[in-house]
Amino acid sequence: MQLMKLDYSQRVAILNVLPPAGDIVMMRLTRDIRAKVELTQEDMTESKLKSEPAPDGNGHTMVWSEEDEIPWEGELTLAEVGCIGDALKVASKKNTLTEAMIDLYGLFVDVQAEETEGTD
Repeated sequence: MQLMKLDYSQRVAILNVLPPAGDIVMMRLTRDIRAKVELTQEDMTESKLKSEPAPDGNGHTMVWSEEDEIPWEGELTLAEVGCIGDALKVASKKNTLTEAMIDLYGLFVDVQAEETEGTD
């Protein structure tokens, strides 16, 4: 288990990078991750979360009061951390990694690689 502290943008980026389909193991992992990191009704109310038209006119973007943001603190299993890291690697290889995912890549891919190297 790994203790994590994630802000709203990281949580949303995780939800966006998780695969929509896969084998039974992957889908159970993604279901468990979603249940842990999704934004709750309390999060939305406390931070005044709302959807606004995107500045470029394409779609919508979520905005919230960062000073009222409630960071998520909890544990992810090593399998869940690996699942998120793998999803980020796939997004990078497909050139679909977004700017919002850069910090997550550092957290779930680069840091995990460093920890693995440290155990050799």
